[in-house]
Amino acid sequence: MQELALAVQQAQAAVVAGDLRDLKKQTTRQRELCQLLREPDPGPRSGTQAGCELQAAARHVAQMNRVLGALLRRARRSVEIIALAHASRADTYLPRQISQIKNARTLGQPHV
Repeated sequence: MQELALAVQQAQAAVVAGDLRDLKKQTTRQRELCQLLREPDPGPRSGTQAGCELQAAARHVAQMNRVLGALLRRARRSVEIIALAHASRADTYLPRQISQIKNARTLGQPHV
């Protein structure tokens, strides 16, 4: 469970840093660890000290995953805003062609 918490924490850091490669790596690691946790384990029972610690660790990882989800949603919104700004800029701004500037100079007209 500690390894899973570390993988989630590193994924959070990758989102904040914008490191897509590390985010993919940590996501893959999380999948692997979750698959291991799904396998039957005669581990600690829920009433024991170890069982209680495991449940606390699981709650901690769940909270970290909620934070990671929020970070990913925020990153998605940021990318969408940038994409919209870029798309709307293309409709309103058309740079002058270099040939237009050269033609204006050739004709003696000032270029604006």
